[in-house]
Amino acid sequence: MQPEEIMMRGYSGPKKEGNKFGLVIAMGIMLFIAAIAGVVFGVYELMMRNSENEQAASKCEAAIEEAKGTGCVATKEVKTITTETAQTIIKPYIKAFNYLNNVFEYGLSDDTKFMIAYQNADPSRVLSKETSAGANLIVPYDVIDASYKKLFKLSTSVAKRDYSISHSSSFTYSETSGSFEVTPFNGGGAGSGMFTVVKSAEYTDDGLTITVYHDVLPSCGAMEKSDEEETEEKYCLDGPDSGDIVETIEKYNVKTLIEKFSSDVPVYQMKFSYFEGHLVLDSINEVK
Repeated sequence: MQPEEIMMRGYSGPKKEGNKFGLVIAMGIMLFIAAIAGVVFGVYELMMRNSENEQAASKCEAAIEEAKGTGCVATKEVKTITTETAQTIIKPYIKAFNYLNNVFEYGLSDDTKFMIAYQNADPSRVLSKETSAGANLIVPYDVIDASYKKLFKLSTSVAKRDYSISHSSSFTYSETSGSFEVTPFNGGGAGSGMFTVVKSAEYTDDGLTITVYHDVLPSCGAMEKSDEEETEEKYCLDGPDSGDIVETIEKYNVKTLIEKFSSDVPVYQMKFSYFEGHLVLDSINEVK
């Protein structure tokens, strides 16, 4: 064997060992890179989930802040609301139009929406005007428009026309003054009461659904009872005065009435959606 061959064979052995060692290093580097990528992806996914949860919570908190209530718990999976907070949310919409009637008696029309907007308008901007029949109120157009858009989904401005509700106030628009003149309805009644209280509430994918008990019923004091009926529970409002408007289930005998006459108490569903960052009323439907 020639010296050159001996030298070549002696050199070829270490070269093969070097190749194996390099392969091990390369595989190690690849596994290290894969591990780093996995950690980065895991952190990114965690950040995205946290971001979604924070957005859901922020959306819920904004709605409750709008209603100036508490009781909302929001995550990506769960959103709940207390009945107390739900009662606060519906409060602007359930004010009486005249003697013991509100939006549930009339339905949600353009005229009743206008009435609700008027009831929630900035009182410091409402003026008084003396007429032959007494004092009428004057409400600037921009005041009504701002109140309407806060309570309802309206991308355009309120129509500049007259509005009226039977047995309640009417509104006459003046192009000259750019205001609505309010003519109140003179009427009343006796011997009845009204309650509007929350039954349940839940957040949906696009807003909020609140179910309420609502009814106008006789005052117990105004009902005549025979001797046989004295011990019998009657469907009436046991308040100190007629004309009471009840907005909490704990007042008078409302809770007992609902429990004992559950099949007779009308139930309505109010659906709210988000509009420009806050909750607005979309619809009202009687469900029972």
